[in-house]
Order: sequence, then C-alpha cells, then structure tokens
Amino acid sequence: MGTERMDAVDPPALAVLVVDRIRDAIMDGRLPPGSQLVQRDLAQQLGVSREPVKHALRVLEGEGLVEARPRRTSVVAEVSMKATWEIYEARSCLEPFIAAKVARYPDADRERLATQLTELCDEADRTQDGVELAVLDRRFHTLLYEAADSELMLRFLRANWRDIERVMRRTSSTSWVSVSWREHREIIDAIRRGEVEEVSACSREHVVRAFEWVAESARADAAGPDAAGPDAAGPDAAGPDASTGPVT
Repeated sequence: MGTERMDAVDPPALAVLVVDRIRDAIMDGRLPPGSQLVQRDLAQQLGVSREPVKHALRVLEGEGLVEARPRRTSVVAEVSMKATWEIYEARSCLEPFIAAKVARYPDADRERLATQLTELCDEADRTQDGVELAVLDRRFHTLLYEAADSELMLRFLRANWRDIERVMRRTSSTSWVSVSWREHREIIDAIRRGEVEEVSACSREHVVRAFEWVAESARADAAGPDAAGPDAAGPDAAGPDASTGPVT
C-alpha cells in the first residue's frame, strides 16, 4: 500500500452542500410549498446520512423556507399573499427612492451603472432559461440597491429576495418576462439621462405591475386550470384592489 495520504473529508462542506441542494429544490419548485420533508427520504436521495439533512432543515427553517411541524416533521413553507403584499409594498417605496438617488449621481457614475445594467438586460435577451433569468433579475435589482450605497436597504433586499423569487415563479410566463425586462430598460434609460422623476415613476410602476401579475396568477391558481391566467389578461389587466396592492 502506498504512503500517499488522501485528503480528509470535510464534514462542514458536506453539510453546506446538503443545505444548498435542498434550498435549490425549494427555490426551483421541485419541492413546492406544502411538501412534506421526510429526513429518511431526503437522505436517500442525496446519498448522505440523516444528520446533515437534519442540520439542513434547521438552517432552512431559519431562512423561512421550511416550517417545523409536530412530531419532528417539516414542510416547505408557504409564501402567503399577505407576506407577498408586504414585501412588494415595501419595494414600491424603496425602489423609486433608490432609482431617484442614483439618477442624481454625476454623469460618469450614471453611465457606468447604466452600462452594467444594460449588460444584464442583454444577457436576459439571449436566454430562455427560467433559472438563469431569475439570477439575472436578482443581479439587476441588487446592483441598483448597491449603487444607492445603503446597507440597510440592501439587507432588506437580501432578506426577502428568496420569497420574491418564489412568488415570481407563479408569473414565469413569456409575456411577463418580456414586459419585466422592457421595464428594466426603461429604468436604465431614465437613469442614464438623469431624469429623477421619470425613473422614480418607472420604478414604482415596475414593482406595482409585478405584484399585479403575482396576484392575478394566484387568483387563477385558486380558480382552477380552466381560469384565464395572466397571459390571457395581459400586462395591463387590472391588478388587486387598492387596499391589497402595493401602495405608497
């Protein structure tokens, strides 16, 4: 037998990998809201013991993706429409402020940011992959929040973006994707020109319209498969009542 030593297995790395795998399955819908999470079954699928699975479920519970139930059972957490409305209401206040702030930056700074944001839009135009589009969308909004140089607002985005992605998967229609990225370009154009009021209005309309599509899709799901969804209604269809939509 040779004398060369093998690298030791790093248990923490395995634990992180298991967390990532289960989180990814929740985020991409393979484990939809309400799914029961059986440690034995997850361990078999991932080829690991139950201990890293148990650890992963605790971590994901802390992230709000998993709910612990009696008798040591767990399920994938639902994202309620009330929680969704609260997130979008906050965004409808924050994002116009952020966009207006960066629109006041010097010309060179605005141009640099606009170029970076445009590159993301160009990447989105070249793909039909839903997961990649979600990543690009997150990068777009994160870049705007980072440009505003507010750690508090950036923490809000990071804390809530997983729920945003999960509810936006209900509106993964081709129509909404094209509308969303067109609106992104309108925001970029207003930033590039330094139009403070225009970019603030565009940003708010973007968030409000996104919530309308989420709410419309949720209503269609509740009504059953024969109900008309967002594609039938179109992007200009009436959204939720003023009492339930994201308002400032």
